[in-house]
Amino acid sequence: YTTEENRMDILPKLDRWIEDIKKGKVVQSKAAQDTLLAQCYTYQADVYQSYESDKIALDLYNQALRLDSSNINTFFNRASLYTNIHNDHTKANKEFSRIIDKKPAFADAYHARGLTYFRRKMYTEAIVDFNKAIELDSTQQVYIVDKTQAFKGILSSENALEQISGLIELYPMDVQAYLYRTSLYRAMQD
Repeated sequence: YTTEENRMDILPKLDRWIEDIKKGKVVQSKAAQDTLLAQCYTYQADVYQSYESDKIALDLYNQALRLDSSNINTFFNRASLYTNIHNDHTKANKEFSRIIDKKPAFADAYHARGLTYFRRKMYTEAIVDFNKAIELDSTQQVYIVDKTQAFKGILSSENALEQISGLIELYPMDVQAYLYRTSLYRAMQD
């Protein structure tokens, strides 16, 4: 679905597909039925989330995950719902961590978990996750921008020098960390 009209049109079609799947008209195997049903529920949840029907979307994501707990995208979308809609960054952080455990090369999960740290002013942890996301996919400029914002957050904290020095120990090739430490030294001289 690409337009608002198309998104709403898909819901009745999904309902029909769900009924056909449940009746065994699409696949016979219970495992295959569960996987297809989970995917349909995820699509429905995505549509409802786009219309800010958060409760319905959350229920559908949960229903999908009960049927197929291996679907990383459903976990990701549910975690995004927790953080972006409910502002429950702790719960979202746990979800993103579960995703990372299941798929360690998923750069977006590290970035999203980094954002949950950032929103809780845990800037060092955010930078660690942003660095991992950048390591996995250096083409995403948003990862670099968010890392810069986290460094700016550290600058406003009481132990900024200690935090940035710790990051330099972790990432000795991170030029950005050295630049921020230099700006801190200059500020301390003023």
